Amino acid sequence: MKIKNYFWLLTLFILVGCSNTTKRLNLKNSPPIIHKLIDSGQTNVERGKYNKIVTSQSDSLFSPGEKTIIKGNGFLNSNVILDGQPIASNIISSDYIEIKLPAWLLPFKQHTLEVINSFGKDATTFNSSHYLIGADTDGNQIHFIRTNIETKQGFDKKTLSLNQKSPLFNLLSKDKNYLFSIGIDNKKESKQNANSKNKNFTYTVGINSVNLSHKNIPKSVNHFQVVLNSKPKALALDDKNTLVILGENDIAFIDVSNPIRPALLNRQQILLTDKKDRTVFVDIGYLTQSNQLVLLEAFSNTLYWYDIDSSSKINLIKTYSIFKNKGLPFTVDLEVDKNNADKLWVLTGNNYRLLGKDIYNEFLGETKEYQLEPQLLSITLKDNDIFIDKSISLPDHFIPFFVKHINSNELVVSGINGEYFNYSKNDDWIDVLKETASMVVNGVQLGRILKIQITSGKVESTIKGVGIYYDLTYIPGKGVAFSLLKLRGTIWAPFVKLAWGMGIENRGTFAIRALSTKALFPPYSLGEISFQ
Repeated sequence: MKIKNYFWLLTLFILVGCSNTTKRLNLKNSPPIIHKLIDSGQTNVERGKYNKIVTSQSDSLFSPGEKTIIKGNGFLNSNVILDGQPIASNIISSDYIEIKLPAWLLPFKQHTLEVINSFGKDATTFNSSHYLIGADTDGNQIHFIRTNIETKQGFDKKTLSLNQKSPLFNLLSKDKNYLFSIGIDNKKESKQNANSKNKNFTYTVGINSVNLSHKNIPKSVNHFQVVLNSKPKALALDDKNTLVILGENDIAFIDVSNPIRPALLNRQQILLTDKKDRTVFVDIGYLTQSNQLVLLEAFSNTLYWYDIDSSSKINLIKTYSIFKNKGLPFTVDLEVDKNNADKLWVLTGNNYRLLGKDIYNEFLGETKEYQLEPQLLSITLKDNDIFIDKSISLPDHFIPFFVKHINSNELVVSGINGEYFNYSKNDDWIDVLKETASMVVNGVQLGRILKIQITSGKVESTIKGVGIYYDLTYIPGKGVAFSLLKLRGTIWAPFVKLAWGMGIENRGTFAIRALSTKALFPPYSLGEISFQ
């Protein structure tokens, strides 16, 4: 009897085993099933340890460039489709697929992710998370405002911050997962010029690599330093992940293909054949080929077109003077055309990013303050030639700061209405503050953002407000965002309060940090912004 029972039990175990084997084999020949998505930051997850990342790295905020695990069944020989587009995937096993969310992930949209094989498909949806990022130069901080599709404004009320000494600009990696924030760690007088009448300085420039998909809050993962012989003025990044830092008269190339371990490729003085009393390069852009750069020098109002060799050294191709015989900066900003990378847009007018109003008045005379018409120039660089092919006039008295190409037929320009900005540091301080407070109370819209239709040349003032609107970026689905100096009137001295912050088209402004009333006067150091 015991022997008979033993054989019955043995038969049962064999049948159960066969049944389980059949089930496992069927998983290879069945439609995929998605259980959930797990965001993992930039963690390289070891095989068999996927569940551990839920507590260690996952915050359920899916951002561009972030590594993400798809957990489910039946994943062998499957493909992944996101918002209708195939994306690269790493099939770890029949239960796990690893993907990297693409840079083109749009905010304020529910995304659809599908896993497909020859037997069928399964789908799930998720919302993505993005940051509006601002460099608060004088406040020594980088500020982050996170998108939130569930709120009325589309953004969290809470602002996140990281400390960095004198951050000036920030720029996103090509996959949008890392932020490169550039600041000034140290400034000291050059030893060889210590006794010179005109003092020269060296700048220790800090490059902060920030992981934007870190759990709950961005995290600085590396701080790299490079020494320039002049103040940093602009940034550019090519398709090969080479970061270029432009100084007033020198340039540095840094390999940031591994954001955690940047490497200096070359640092070079920009030598000009024609001697000038002062040289200040203010902006930079890559042309169609990543081995060509164009630089804007403000005091000579000249474009410099360079070739970049294999050792990251620049060689001059050609120069072009936009304004001849002008002793002050009347060129302000440069933007490479998104439709044609052999074309540039150059913003012209009084450059309050570099100099104060007093200097322009002294040069032009009080009655000729606005003699140079502010405008946008379309400039083509082709076949070793440079020429202006179009100009668009901007409103009278407009003082421009930045230009951005936001879509195929539209540019935006930030600035202020200089008609109301008719005082200087030489005026009585109390009178200036009272007049400013009066403007605020009366709702005088000092800050302006212009939208320009490229084909028609139509210029429209679409964003106005009581403040100074500075750097620009574009948020898909929301509109233009900008850094700003926000003004508010008070009945007590000093009669006006200033704050640094950021603004979003049709969403209002965020006042983040109080400023001294001295910040009212140019040149301005309000920092630049970007959107992930």
